[in-house]
Amino acid sequence: MAVQVNFAQPVPDLVFKRALKSAEDAAFSSGLRSRHSIAISIPGGGVIPALQPQATSGRLYNALEEMPAGDQPVPAAVTEQLQITVSDITYRTWRYVSWRWQRDRVKSLVAAALSQTLDVVPIASVRLEYLDRFRFDGVPAEAEYTHLLRRDAKWLPPHIFEAGARWHAHTGKLLSSDAGVLRIAHVNVDVVDAQKSERWINIMTARENRPNLEAEHTLEGIFTDLDAMHDELIDLFRTLVTQQIADRIYLNGTPQ
Repeated sequence: MAVQVNFAQPVPDLVFKRALKSAEDAAFSSGLRSRHSIAISIPGGGVIPALQPQATSGRLYNALEEMPAGDQPVPAAVTEQLQITVSDITYRTWRYVSWRWQRDRVKSLVAAALSQTLDVVPIASVRLEYLDRFRFDGVPAEAEYTHLLRRDAKWLPPHIFEAGARWHAHTGKLLSSDAGVLRIAHVNVDVVDAQKSERWINIMTARENRPNLEAEHTLEGIFTDLDAMHDELIDLFRTLVTQQIADRIYLNGTPQ
């Protein structure tokens, strides 16, 4: 699962330094103590190529989980990550607990840094994204996708149910443009074969708000929007998978 707030323009240097310090304090106190500097390219001030790529830097803070090694050393796996750059603040987790828990976790990590930027630079987009992974228990070529996916799902092309080989289906939709906010949804379904001849079906669902650049934002308002996005993504996901799968994942309408 990931939450990303993108800025419409680079955060000024002094503000960014303060936000970075706040993010680092929050990350370290929450156990994300593996710190890395990153170099990225961000848009300049317009569409003219000469104004486009500019080098800048940011930080990644990771929480690591030691993997069982036996007699061989095994690199630690990243379980949680906070990224802050002049163009975005992004949270990722590979150990999702529940929306309520994860929401509070994200807020505790980004609140101080994000609050310092809201009065300085406009927000270009707020995005909530989930990746659900399913493994086919059998010979990959014999995968029957109707056990997982609904044939009548409007987000999926019908030909995928006859596809024996690997395939992908990526689609997006503008849901509305109410009150100057573009509400967009994305659904990406990818079939991939991993090691040991395992076939995986990865379902990425995302909701994104792209507000008017003159809109004012508050921390509470952003998280209220994320709450709404989460509820919409539950409904969207249930339109993609079969009732049998949905019943195994959800309990009284809530993800287990």
